[in-house]
Amino acid sequence: MNLNQFRLSRATSGIPLYQQLERMVIEAVEAGKLSPSDRMPSVRELAAHLGVNAVTVSKAYRELARQGIVGGRGRGGTIVLARPSPAAAPVTANELPDVPAAALVSGNRAFQYMLRAAHGAGVISLTKAYASPEAVMSDDLRGTLLEFAAARIGPEMFEYTGAEGSDELRRILAAYFTVQGITCNETEVVVTNGAQQALDIVARASLSPGDTLLMERPTYFGMLDFARSLRVNTVGVAMEPDGISIEDLAQALQRTKSRALYVMPNFQNPSGVTMSLAKRNAVLELCGQHGVLLIEDDYAPELRFRGKPLPSLYALARGTTAQPLVCHVRSFNKSLLPGVRLGALIAPGALREGFVAARGLSDLHTSNLVQAFATEFFLRCDPATVVKRLSQYYAARQSAFFEALRAHMPHEVVLARPDGGLNVWLRLPRGLEAGALFYSAMANRVSYLAGDLFYTDQPDHSTLRLSFGSGSAEELVEGALRLGSTVKEQLSRIGGRVSMVV
Repeated sequence: MNLNQFRLSRATSGIPLYQQLERMVIEAVEAGKLSPSDRMPSVRELAAHLGVNAVTVSKAYRELARQGIVGGRGRGGTIVLARPSPAAAPVTANELPDVPAAALVSGNRAFQYMLRAAHGAGVISLTKAYASPEAVMSDDLRGTLLEFAAARIGPEMFEYTGAEGSDELRRILAAYFTVQGITCNETEVVVTNGAQQALDIVARASLSPGDTLLMERPTYFGMLDFARSLRVNTVGVAMEPDGISIEDLAQALQRTKSRALYVMPNFQNPSGVTMSLAKRNAVLELCGQHGVLLIEDDYAPELRFRGKPLPSLYALARGTTAQPLVCHVRSFNKSLLPGVRLGALIAPGALREGFVAARGLSDLHTSNLVQAFATEFFLRCDPATVVKRLSQYYAARQSAFFEALRAHMPHEVVLARPDGGLNVWLRLPRGLEAGALFYSAMANRVSYLAGDLFYTDQPDHSTLRLSFGSGSAEELVEGALRLGSTVKEQLSRIGGRVSMVV
């Protein structure tokens, strides 16, 4: 083993040393520099070579072992394990779906692995947190699409337009947001290719290597990936039943020179928690005091099933010291227009200019066809009617899915029923880990997303996210049955006791 292939960069990387080592080993395995059965250096040997504490190496090895990349072999020390190729041949109906052993490597990459596995023969996927096209495709929308294709497609569809989006669509969206309580005009709106691009723009424009980004814990793994790609330090702030812990947030702001705070106030992904009004006001006050950018990701406020809508942070910030520091990210992919990839970024002038400039790093503007179709949709359809229909549709699905989980899961499983959104957050009984359980679940032809993906650090391995956006109601109930059977099987092996907690 050549120790010289292991090197760490302490300067300006913004990535903890144990994560640097973890990634280094993963890349070496993928590149063939480390092969199955190769012996890794001992913890003490590698720590001495790198000039780091043995705890750093031990932590990296522990994470690699959890991901199935390395393992112990008695006195043979730590060795590299064989991993199935992601490009393995498609499974047949009688085969176990192919799941790479490194399925929990990192956020988006792990997500793609799990989605690929979920498409195996006969697998019921509980991973898709997006709207069902069947629910959205009403006669009104079908008619709009046909009329749009016949009347709106012309030479102007093939011109380059401004990075902010078409003036007409921005005026329409500003009016739509204003009805929802976010008073704004078109000068504050930037049209994007979904919320994901809006978050990318904000991250690129606002964060630099070494900056600190505060995030809810757990949080959306897509934003975690953006931060990691920019070599930004991420600090998780504990979540409570009514949203982010204000006490922990205040402490984090005191001990770190944070550049920004990222939150999802409604039906947080993955936990489903909705931030209370009192906490929304407290978050704004703290951000104003510390001069911290507040990134509000309100991905689907339309999908509320219970309770009254709460004002957005962007709306509450009007007239406060936090107003120049708040930006609001929206998506229509979870609700009105799934698959169309339409989103919006709302920001005051000073922030908006920087966001528009940063947009050029990803693309120049949103597709003219998408913008024209969205314009036609808002002009011809009543969004309020569509939202009401979707809310009723998904409320019924959530109720059936939740009741099936309660019926088929063993006791001692902790479930929380959100007021909206497309996810259910579940905590397994003591002794079970969602990452290890994933492979057993796949053997029973059901998939989910392990909670490990959603943490900045020290993940809660007992958590997992279940989504009920797509698939038939019958499949959701069957998925709950299969997952419940999987958990019961694993509990029986460890002799677990159970008692209901919901």
